[in-house]
Amino acid sequence: MITSTTEFDLHAASQSEPRLGAARDGLRQYPSAFLMTQGAYLPSLIPKEYHHLPMIVISSRRITDHWLRTISGAELTLDGCCAGFHSRPYLAWPGKGGTVAISTYDVDDAIGESSGVRQVLVLWLAETQALLGWVDTDKQFQDLLYVASRSRYLSRFVPDSDYVNAKKALFPVLLSADEEVLIGSEGEPVYVARKVEFAG
Repeated sequence: MITSTTEFDLHAASQSEPRLGAARDGLRQYPSAFLMTQGAYLPSLIPKEYHHLPMIVISSRRITDHWLRTISGAELTLDGCCAGFHSRPYLAWPGKGGTVAISTYDVDDAIGESSGVRQVLVLWLAETQALLGWVDTDKQFQDLLYVASRSRYLSRFVPDSDYVNAKKALFPVLLSADEEVLIGSEGEPVYVARKVEFAG
């Protein structure tokens, strides 16, 4: 299992692995987006023993090379300003200046208990750097995922729309009309990456 992060120069790595450049170009069409694939998608960059593992490739115009150096492990969080069936659990990576998140429903086949895997690779594509990390989807993670997914059935307090609108008005201007931003647990912007699929 992978136990340490690896940083790549994005341009140099794309020269040896053309799919990496294609993935970045495809994902950069959106403010924040991700591709669900496997380690074998980038065979010259990902060690052979990890080729069978699911891999999330994430790119966001919100993240910088510096941001990559400020993130730690993934967290499971909820949309704190939404309740009931509109509420969703997210895998979130907080960094300096903001958080990038993906809906767990978009990757449930890869990270859920029925997936049979206990680790998922995560490849971040920033400005000039790429960072390979991972998420351990062990029993503790599955327990947290279950609690988060069931929380939509529980009554809980959420801020009213006036608070939400006032708070979001303080965030950086949206990059496009379809960019989705949530309010994080610390009041920070949480940029939601959409799942995309393309040939590469």
